[in-house]
Amino acid sequence: MSKLINNVHIFIIIYALWLTFEAFNSNNDKLTVQQTSYEAMLTRYNIKKRKLSSVTKYKKKLKKSKNEFAKIKENLSIVQEKLPEIFDESKERNYLKSISKKAYIKNMSFSKGVTENKGYYSIINININLRDITYLQFLVFLENLWKSQKLYNFNKLDVTNNENNERGRYQLISSNITIQTYRRK
Repeated sequence: MSKLINNVHIFIIIYALWLTFEAFNSNNDKLTVQQTSYEAMLTRYNIKKRKLSSVTKYKKKLKKSKNEFAKIKENLSIVQEKLPEIFDESKERNYLKSISKKAYIKNMSFSKGVTENKGYYSIINININLRDITYLQFLVFLENLWKSQKLYNFNKLDVTNNENNERGRYQLISSNITIQTYRRK
């Protein structure tokens, strides 16, 4: 027994080492748990960060789309002004006559052609015959038609020289123009 009592310090050291080893294992386990929870939290953070970036991109696209929608709405109102709901043949005739007067054209005839229904809008064909005019008068007429607030599309444009007639030094021409105008429903 005296040997046992004399070697108690070895048992105490072994017991202290055992307690230290157990404390180290316990702390190591806690550290491993914390490290795995940190990795899980980091993964969740990265997922949330990606979601946040996608939401931010979506917000930017939404803002851009709102701006584009505002521009489309503005352009639509401009187009609606150019596309009247009713086609008034007398107003159209008077407008074309005023354009021809500005170009000093005296021989102009006007006739309404076929109307094509295209769903939410209609296309109205208008035939215009210009006779005994100069090239300059013709160009001035087309320019004034182009400056119009109304939407016109040239479907057919025939220009022929008049062989016999000359006005001073200018060659006279005749023209047959088919334009299309639009009406919304």
